[in-house]
Amino acid sequence: MTSKKVNDKTELKVGLEVSTELQEGRYSNYAYIGHSEDEFHIYFGQATPPSKIPTDKTIFAQAVAHIIVPPKVMPKVIKALSENYEKYKKRYLEGEHLT
Repeated sequence: MTSKKVNDKTELKVGLEVSTELQEGRYSNYAYIGHSEDEFHIYFGQATPPSKIPTDKTIFAQAVAHIIVPPKVMPKVIKALSENYEKYKKRYLEGEHLT
C-alpha cells in the first residue's frame, strides 16, 4: 500500500484491487518503452521463437499489455522495479534460496 496526500493535508492509503480477469496474469518476455512529453508508454509482449529464421530476420511479439504512465509517477516505478530486482538477486542469485 502506498500513501497519497490530498491537498497537502490528509494522507490517504492507496490499496490495489485486482479484478478476477487480471488475477490470472499474462506472460511477457519482451518489453518496449517509449515516451512523449506527457507520458511514458510501456508495451509488454510475448515473442515466440520461429521454427525457421525469417529472411528479414524480424519476428514480432504479440502485445499482451500497454501501460501508460505519467512522468511524475515514473521515478516511483523505477524505484520499485529496482528495489524488487535487488531483492530477487539477493534471494535467488546469491544463494539465499539454498539455505
